[in-house]
Order: sequence, then structure tokens, then C-alpha cells
Amino acid sequence: MSQKVFNHLEQLQAHIDELPPDQKAILSINVNHLSAALQELTIEFQLLWNSQVGRASEDKINSIFHPKIAQQAATIRQLERELEQSQVQYKKVTQALTQGEARLQTILRNSSDLITIIEADGRIRDQSPVALEQILGYKPEQRIGEFHSDLLHPDDVPAWQAYFAKLLKQPGIAPPIFYRKRHASGDWVYLEVIANNLLYDSSINGIVINSRDITERKLSAAALEKSQKQIVNILENITDGFYTIDPHWQFTYVNPKAEECLHRKRQELLGKNIWDQFPDTVNTIFFKQFYRSVSDNVNVKFEGYYPQQNIWLEIEAYPSEEGLSVFFQDITDRKNTEQALQKIHSQLRQQSKLLNTVLSTTPDRLLMFDLCGRLTYINRAGLELTLLSKTCILGKTLKKLACHQN
Repeated sequence: MSQKVFNHLEQLQAHIDELPPDQKAILSINVNHLSAALQELTIEFQLLWNSQVGRASEDKINSIFHPKIAQQAATIRQLERELEQSQVQYKKVTQALTQGEARLQTILRNSSDLITIIEADGRIRDQSPVALEQILGYKPEQRIGEFHSDLLHPDDVPAWQAYFAKLLKQPGIAPPIFYRKRHASGDWVYLEVIANNLLYDSSINGIVINSRDITERKLSAAALEKSQKQIVNILENITDGFYTIDPHWQFTYVNPKAEECLHRKRQELLGKNIWDQFPDTVNTIFFKQFYRSVSDNVNVKFEGYYPQQNIWLEIEAYPSEEGLSVFFQDITDRKNTEQALQKIHSQLRQQSKLLNTVLSTTPDRLLMFDLCGRLTYINRAGLELTLLSKTCILGKTLKKLACHQN
């Protein structure tokens, strides 16, 4: 009977060897303890058997050892049940792992993002082949087994090293990081990266890195930033005053010329409400035109006088979703010149009218000719020299007038 138990135990050990290491270790300890116990029973049985003689002695030995062997056999049956459960669980886990690996490979093959799995030492275990070639221009066999940091821009290496060191210490998803990698063509590709430390996940046992190509976005942002700097540089140096206000009527930008014209520093105005800073302009043409521009979404151009600073301004305002952009010029000198000219013209008109009255009423005959001898003026007394009307003789020379007279 003991030999049968040993044979059963050997079969059990063979099945245990097929299990994964963690389950194998647990069951092997129990089997080893059981095997040692059976060995002790066998030795004890042999000693008793050699010391006893006859059928009575054999029955006595069997009565002693049969319960013990039966107990060990029960233990083996329990181990068999545990082994069967472990095998079923192992099959389920293996099946799940196989399905998971198949899904992972499907994701790697079809992902538009570059998915990379790296080991704890930083070497690449796997990468999505299609995305790798599309984004970086390499075949998987060119990168598998290489260090993930190999293609990094030199300026980005320290940031990645610090990020990776922190990632190894903390399982789970890390915050995004941005860096550049060298394309097979030699160009630099900008990547937005999110890493997930799954080294302690038995189904992955690695670090998963999801990389998205943001080169176009980065270059567009850089071009936009450059363009904005150029615009700001122009606005900082133009001879027009310029400022912008947001939908809440708060200053968002003030150029140096505007500071000069408004007699206010930009630091005093930025973030402040225009009507609070210039309350005297409320209910003036400035207020009305600005509100019309915003409410009707139309460009406006107008002139306005600001008595508090004794200046005239010519203003152009352009509405947008961001608020209102305002260009203006100090036209005080022009306005003063226009007013002076208007005054001179008024005086000339008055003097001309007075002179015409004097000349028209004088009893002396008065005629005026231009350099070509044409009559340009004749007073009332002068008209008495001819029977022709004033309109007929003006612009005529004396010779032609004599012909008309004849």
C-alpha cells in the first residue's frame, strides 16, 4: 500500500512541475513535507517488520500503520484537488494572457500613436511597427533591443533621465513629458509622451510609453509665436497709439505711443476698465462709438476732442471675439491748423465782401485786367462806359470790347 502511495505522489509531483513558479512553489512544499513523512513511515514500518515474526505480527503492524498511511493518502487526495484547481486556474490565466497578448499586438499594429514597451533598464522590448515607421521612419528590427533614449535630442536627455528615474520608483501613470527624437531622415520630431509603469503587472512586466507626434502643432505654435513677436515689435514702434481691450472693457495691451498720448503707464492700465480709468469719456463720442463698434460688430473711424488733456484724437476701432483693437493719432496740430485756416478764410471773406462794397459804391470808374489784358473786374461806375452787361464784358480784352462797342 505504501508503494502505491509513493507512486501516486510521484504522479502528483509531475503534474505540479507543469504549474507556474509561484503555484509550483506552494504545492511543492506540501508535497515535500508529505514525501518526508511517508519516508519516515516506511523506515518505521521496516524496523517493526524486521523485529516481528508471523501472521499475528503482520496483522499488528498493519493495524498500526494502516491508519497513518490512510491519513497520508487523504492528504495526497487533498493535494490532488488543490492541484486540479491550480491547473484550471493556470489554464484560465494562460488563456487570458494569450488573448491579452493578441489584443496588445493588435493595438501595436493599428495604433496611430507610437506605443513602446521598455524594460526596467530602458531597452525597447516592443513597438507599434506602423506608427514607428510613420512617425520616426524606422523598422521595428532597427529599434528592438536598443535604449529608448538613444534617439533623444541632447538637450532633452537630462529631462528624460529624471523622468525615467522617477517613473521606476512609482508604478502607474506618470504626467506627460515633451521631447524631441531624431527621425531616420535626420530631422527632429516633437513628441508628447505619457508613460505607465506596469513592471509589477504580470501581464505586461514593462513600462508602456504612448508617444504622439506634435511636430506640426509645435512648429505652428513656434511660427505663431514668432509672428506675434513681430506684430508686437511693430506695435511697439509704430507712430500711432494702439491698445486692446477685452469684452469686459479691460486693457490687455498698451503700446508706448499710447502711453505718451494718454499720459499713463501701461502698468497702470493693464487689467483695468477703460471707463474707470477715463471716466470723463463716458457719454462722449468715444463711449458711443466704441459701444456701437462692439454691439454692431462694425469698424468705426471718428475724431474726438478730449478736453481733460486738450487734445484731438483720430480713432479707428476694430471689434473681434477678443474685444476691441484701437488705433489712434494725436491730431491736435492738424485741428489747430484747420481752425486757424478757417478763421483766416472767414476773415478774407469778410474783407473781400467789404472791399467789394467799397469798390462798387465809389463814383470813380474802376477796371482791373489780368496779365493777358483780360477784364477781370469792373465797378458800377465803370459799367456806365458801355451798353454791354457785366457778364458780356468780363474776360474780354479792350480790343474785343471796342469791337463789341462798334
